[in-house]
Amino acid sequence: MTTDKNTLIYPVILHPEDDGYCVEIPDINNGTWTQGENLQDALAMAQDAIGIMLEDETSYPTASDLNNLVVKDSDIKTSVKINMAEYRKNNHGMVGNL
Repeated sequence: MTTDKNTLIYPVILHPEDDGYCVEIPDINNGTWTQGENLQDALAMAQDAIGIMLEDETSYPTASDLNNLVVKDSDIKTSVKINMAEYRKNNHGMVGNL
């Protein structure tokens, strides 16, 4: 889902673990995974994973309908929003600067 040409909203599935959350992003690269130590960290990591995977793209995958995602009882489905223009501006050249 897009709200404008740069702002993307994708569903994510949070899988609670003993120490934080594994995060599944089903619409990115046939399923991308990341993790976070707590809910806030997990959502931030999901945004970053989306940004990394789509940084060099000019068209974006279609977002699934959040309501159509099937999850286990303990899983949490939600969505994350990322502005790709802002992400590119804030992260341009980061790898080369390490």
